[in-house]
Amino acid sequence: MLADLRKSCGKYGIKLVLYISEGEFKDNADYHPGGYTPAMKMAQLKELLTQYGPIEYIWFDHAQTDGGLSHQETLAWCKSFQPGCLIGYNHGDQQSADIRLGEMGKPGPLPDPKAAGQHMRNEPGKNYLLAEFTYPILPGHQGGAQWFYSLPEHDQLCQPAAKLYSDYLGAVKYGNIFSIDVGPDYQGKLRQIDVETLRKVGAMIKNPPPAE
Repeated sequence: MLADLRKSCGKYGIKLVLYISEGEFKDNADYHPGGYTPAMKMAQLKELLTQYGPIEYIWFDHAQTDGGLSHQETLAWCKSFQPGCLIGYNHGDQQSADIRLGEMGKPGPLPDPKAAGQHMRNEPGKNYLLAEFTYPILPGHQGGAQWFYSLPEHDQLCQPAAKLYSDYLGAVKYGNIFSIDVGPDYQGKLRQIDVETLRKVGAMIKNPPPAE
């Protein structure tokens, strides 16, 4: 599957970023009976960083745990295969990170510890290479998911194009990475409202509206 994704990224000139949930490295029968070992984590990362070409960066989620391989060791292991691959930890140790991740965050300069969202801890003296913020295109609602496809009754709920465009401008201003989460529906397709909204944002980027 990842090989197919890499091929498609190459076809369209898209840089490949990987998501890894470190929350699954816990000794949790719901994920992996017996837990993950450092050797397993190292083997998985080695495969990902040697078999599928250049990886722009790895987004480690739920990074309070580490599978027995510390985040500093994880960073060094990843860099040994791809020195230019950036590493970020969401909900976890930030001293061993290249990127300041901001789940449910907003644009902001690197020196501002409050700009990346409620889950970030910007330790004194930490110099990040980049800042990223991300949130779902589906706004908060009752029932169903938010980061994934929700329920058919929520198919008309979507972040307004004006908000996405405003945050895009903020990302450009501060040199941030802006990641918008758009989940496919049960048929593997994007919702029509998501497509229409993103096309509106694209049109605004190409032809900026007058400043208010």
